[in-house]
Amino acid sequence: MHVRPLGAGFARLTSGVVLPWRVADRAILRDPGSRRLWSARVVDVDPLPLSRRGAAGRRAEALSTGDLSAVRLRSRGADREEVLGRLGLTAPAGAVRVGDWLVDGTTLADWQARLVAAVREHHRREPLSAGMPVAEAAHHLGLAAHLPPSLGQAAVRALIGPAGLALTDGTVHDPAAGGLGAAEASIAAVEEKLRVTPFVAPERGELADLGLGATELAAAARLGRLLRLPDDVVLLPDAPARAMRVLAGLEQPFTLSAARQALGTTRRAAVPLLEHLDGRGWTRRVDGSLREVVR
Repeated sequence: MHVRPLGAGFARLTSGVVLPWRVADRAILRDPGSRRLWSARVVDVDPLPLSRRGAAGRRAEALSTGDLSAVRLRSRGADREEVLGRLGLTAPAGAVRVGDWLVDGTTLADWQARLVAAVREHHRREPLSAGMPVAEAAHHLGLAAHLPPSLGQAAVRALIGPAGLALTDGTVHDPAAGGLGAAEASIAAVEEKLRVTPFVAPERGELADLGLGATELAAAARLGRLLRLPDDVVLLPDAPARAMRVLAGLEQPFTLSAARQALGTTRRAAVPLLEHLDGRGWTRRVDGSLREVVR
């Protein structure tokens, strides 16, 4: 058996065989050469490696507090409650449950601060992004070293509210962040055009000339500035309601051609707009070529 002193009153024992020790067990150590005896009390049966300079002294100082379960949890950041029980320990004060794991309160506060910093940095680097996916946030915080992937994501979700962040569609974001940045003027130009001709969607080339790609359009849609339809068709958010007022005045049922002419738009815009109305249940297909307004 190898003995490594940690500090006053503490030492780490390393045995070549597995011993059935539990926390608070008593042991007698004997030096076979000098036959000296020492009494010992077990305070940790599954210690972490002492890999950094000064780690032994810091470990002895931590153990001297006497709260062995708190020392163990703090050194790991998180641990299964069942494991603590098997070692003869109970959940320490300040521990937070995440699934069947216990997370040290100080560690959780550190994760929270780092999550806020990571999300804000994400918004700074990608101002048009919806935010940071939960899985990416868990990876960024290094939670895989403490918790299984699913519980790492559960921990992130538990941090979001207390951190003043928000979760939308699996994405963590700062409610104070937003705006369109450099795309603001281009989106405003599209809005102005659509106010004059609400169903004439800008062509792909027009959007490209304005510097509006998928990222910018997705951000505008997320902020409620534009309605994004398939095939790169963008309209104002009130376009469906305005279209319904026009379509309700047509002879029912009506064809795609009749709807397109009444709306004063192209087939490219009319098809996804009508399919959007179908999806909302505002219109429905009568057969392969006819639709009607649902009353």
